[in-house]
Amino acid sequence: MLKEMAARPEYTVKLLDNVWELKEAIIEKRGQAGFVLPADFSRELLAGGSPVIQSYELNVNEATAVMNVHLDGITGRMVSAAAAAKASSGSADSRSVALATSLSRRGSIR
Repeated sequence: MLKEMAARPEYTVKLLDNVWELKEAIIEKRGQAGFVLPADFSRELLAGGSPVIQSYELNVNEATAVMNVHLDGITGRMVSAAAAAKASSGSADSRSVALATSLSRRGSIR
């Protein structure tokens, strides 16, 4: 997720320590919007779930709406790839490798 969002020229991805730091940065207008990946993002994908990414913005506008569309699209591709990896037999480690390979081939990881 982070690699794909960072590869887009319209975004600058900056990792922050916690959600409060993100909210403060947005309130202080050091950024327009941001998102938080759940701690169990990968585990939920591999379990067949669809993790929810929380986004934050001070003002909803076209740019923040497009960011949310991109996040949803990337998540959807990852969910599909995870379902295919889960369908393959093997250990959790081999499913993780299969998922990473599938995402890389589909262009979700750049």
